[in-house]
Amino acid sequence: MGRICTWYMLTVITTIFLVACAEEPPVVQVRSNLPDQQFTNSRIVITENGITSAIVAAKHVNVYEDRNYTVVDDSIAIQFFNKEGKRVSTLTAKHGEVWGLYENVDSLKATGDVVIISDERNAKMETQDIRWIAATHKIYSDSRVRLSTEDAVEEGTGFEATDDLKTYTMKNVTGEIQSESLKIPER
Repeated sequence: MGRICTWYMLTVITTIFLVACAEEPPVVQVRSNLPDQQFTNSRIVITENGITSAIVAAKHVNVYEDRNYTVVDDSIAIQFFNKEGKRVSTLTAKHGEVWGLYENVDSLKATGDVVIISDERNAKMETQDIRWIAATHKIYSDSRVRLSTEDAVEEGTGFEATDDLKTYTMKNVTGEIQSESLKIPER
């Protein structure tokens, strides 16, 4: 009986060992779209020749270093500064994307209830998406845009402006003048 038990145990152990060795280990799936870094309640300072040109504040940031790309997926606030370092406007939006990393930021895109407030001009621009180009300090939007000042409200598409909203162009414009001191030139 002892030999049968020993032989039986040896057979069971050998079978378990062979079955365990025959199975390949499970394959671990690695997602290639995971960020290299994640930040919460972060602040990114964008500089140009040592002078701050923008400060980006965000609740949640995903950085993809190999793509030179950053995603802000839970509210974004950006302060824009002129070449003298004075803040000229502030942008808020639900989402954002930044192309370029660290000191080499090229541009950014903001989407979802985008609002830009000009400090100097006392103007407010509202749209659903914009693109800001760092080298030119200009913003662009192909979406419907509403620009409000103390004296007028304009709406249109094809918006292009400096990031301080001092100069801008807009296509398909409709508007309303709210001041008697402004006069529209006759054609």
